[in-house]
Amino acid sequence: MKIKYLALGILLSMTSLAHASDHAVATPIDFSQPLPKLDSLENIKQAEFHLPNFERFQATGNVPVIFTKLDDLPMVDISVEFRAGSAHDDKIRPDAQGIANMTATLLTKGTKTLDEEAFLLKINSLGIQLDAGASKDSFGVSLRSLSDEETLNDALDLMKQMLTEPAFDESVLARNKETLKNTLKQNEQNPNYIANRAYAQALFKDHPYGTLTTGDIESVDKLTRDDLNAYMDKFLVRQNAAITITGNLSQERAHRIANDIASSLPSGTASSAIVAPTNPTKAHIHVPHDSTQTSIIIGHLAPKFATNEQEFIQKTQFGLANNALAGGSFNARLMDEIREKRGYTYGIYGRSTSLKNAGSYQISFSTANNQAVNAINDTLQVVNDTINKGIREDELNLVKNQQTHRYPMSFASNAAIHGIATTLNLHNLPDSYATDEIKRIQGTVLDDANQALKSTIKPDDFIIVTVGQDKPDLSHLFNE
Repeated sequence: MKIKYLALGILLSMTSLAHASDHAVATPIDFSQPLPKLDSLENIKQAEFHLPNFERFQATGNVPVIFTKLDDLPMVDISVEFRAGSAHDDKIRPDAQGIANMTATLLTKGTKTLDEEAFLLKINSLGIQLDAGASKDSFGVSLRSLSDEETLNDALDLMKQMLTEPAFDESVLARNKETLKNTLKQNEQNPNYIANRAYAQALFKDHPYGTLTTGDIESVDKLTRDDLNAYMDKFLVRQNAAITITGNLSQERAHRIANDIASSLPSGTASSAIVAPTNPTKAHIHVPHDSTQTSIIIGHLAPKFATNEQEFIQKTQFGLANNALAGGSFNARLMDEIREKRGYTYGIYGRSTSLKNAGSYQISFSTANNQAVNAINDTLQVVNDTINKGIREDELNLVKNQQTHRYPMSFASNAAIHGIATTLNLHNLPDSYATDEIKRIQGTVLDDANQALKSTIKPDDFIIVTVGQDKPDLSHLFNE
């Protein structure tokens, strides 16, 4: 029956079209001419981009605070960041790994007055998000809540309990250690994970940045409740803290919240600085792995996190040039040459990551085992040619336009704005780090972009990591 109705519908449509043609003369389309402009486009106004106002003040104990008032949603985001991350694990116990990470995990698993189940029920009943996490350089606790006074007060009480009275229950610790060890065992089957771990170890050697934030299976096994308490007592203190508040609050309320949180923290001592890593020797590291593809990382040390205007400009200039060389779009040279023209890989990307005391530039991709040598050689050729000859004006203009139009999306949500404010606060950066980025993009000229590329990427320092079934013969590059 459905088929009959379908056939009838098609027949009626064809009949209607035939009758319509009796009363209208078809006008041939001249495809050599541009399409006519819609009148409605004349009324489209330029999209307005308003930067948020970051208010800075000091809370109890001189804790730096950034408050950004946003009233569009009845929401509040609050972060407490501490200037000490997994790179400080060995200050709790020599050769330790994973202490900061496990401390963050256990903070969300109950307090001295609320066991794990009661703690999670309280979070769910309030409808809030309450999380903790550790990176190499920092440790953070974050809260997202409705801004009405009753909900937010209860949420803040829970956050302060989490920061000052965690349970660190032995049985909960044991269970989470086993969960993490199982995850690490599964990661051993992922060649990209293996490659990134090997690359970090080769790049940073014995420096704390070369260790895993999670720790490895052996180090996780050694974690104790005393480690977590020691980490918390030493690093989760007022002298390390920075508080960021974003959302639907009055200025007065934001000040009260910041002072309340800061007052609840022990005073403590500011964490000591970590020395910068030394430049490693170029090398080819191969990790055998039963796979039909070889995972490849090519990279070296790069500048640390930018902290002043000259470094901001250099970072922007390099970012634009590198986008033309190794960005994720199909216009990037590496994507065009290595994927499109040669078919070595589905995707190839080069990116710079920055830590407080060092950075890394790395190009990553995977290819068939029997193509690894040629893919690496051709990648290096494209990189060298680009550094020596530079990118073109049209390539720079394309990425400048892309970045100029994309950057406002960095401020498109409360969470995005809160993330930017948290970065400013944690690294003690001026507002201009965020607010002047479009000026830096538009002010970049070709010579400066190419100079930034040449001064940042050093092919003679490249470490190459390969993970796959057979070790590629790169003796011509390393005199192996």
